[in-house]
Amino acid sequence: MANNLGDSFLRVGPAYVSRDAVNLLTQLPVSSLKEAMTADIGEPLDKPGLQRWRRRSRLVLQDLMGADRVLYLKRFLLPPVKAQLARMLLGAWRHGTAWIEWNNILRLQAAGVPTMRPIAFAEKVAGIWELGSLLCTEQVPGESLEKWLPAGWPAAVQTFGTAWRRRVVADLAALVRRMHQANLCHRDLYTSHVFVRVEPDGRARFHVIDLQRMFRLGLRKRRWRVKDLAALAASAPDGMVSRTDRLRFLLAYLGRVDAADAGEPAEGAPGGRAVRRSGWKAWWRDIQTKARRMMRHHHARMRRLASAAGR
Repeated sequence: MANNLGDSFLRVGPAYVSRDAVNLLTQLPVSSLKEAMTADIGEPLDKPGLQRWRRRSRLVLQDLMGADRVLYLKRFLLPPVKAQLARMLLGAWRHGTAWIEWNNILRLQAAGVPTMRPIAFAEKVAGIWELGSLLCTEQVPGESLEKWLPAGWPAAVQTFGTAWRRRVVADLAALVRRMHQANLCHRDLYTSHVFVRVEPDGRARFHVIDLQRMFRLGLRKRRWRVKDLAALAASAPDGMVSRTDRLRFLLAYLGRVDAADAGEPAEGAPGGRAVRRSGWKAWWRDIQTKARRMMRHHHARMRRLASAAGR
């Protein structure tokens, strides 16, 4: 394994299992990796465009206190040649597809970015050829920004006020900056993959999920950071997230939290350098341009899927 798991996981045959989740997993009607890969367990979470060799399920199990625990299971069985090559390009030569996200969860945790809690991981690889792998994670608290923003955002702003609104925007920007400072790029950082839970005292807790495509940044760091920021911008609804919110987010990401300071040097930028007025304007322009392209691509893809479903 690429990361030190310490004493938090047990090695059970070909699987790594979280110590405090062993009781949960023993409730499943499987006794081997082969059965776990093919059994019909949990609620299927199929979606348009999901390849047949990939399966996703939602499991609801009970802990020793009788409380429900919601887990998500991803399984990859006999990936096709194209997927095998894509896995190798991401550096997983001797590991399966599930290992990529497992490893990225551990990387993000090490960077101090809240994400999914890993429950179990298993794989079977012959040389460099993946036969099958699986990853089980626990549901993160709250709901996705995609679902929360339309109703939750206006209600929370009304409850906690304008200062709270500025603070939450800055907190989210700081989380993304922390990920990028760790040289990690999400590559699918849409609002559907950022979860939020607002506590009764107003504290907003964020979690980043779906790390299958995340990778370490190379030489073209700015390009990939812009892509992440553009994904958030494109998927945040204009009617709920104002231009001021977006500008405040960018300035906080680059090191400033007050939009009134837009014309002054910004400190603590992801690259460690100050970003002056012309600098943040360039970031803003590039993010908006990329966001528009992403939305055009998204709409075209939805039309293709709708057309295919209607045949």
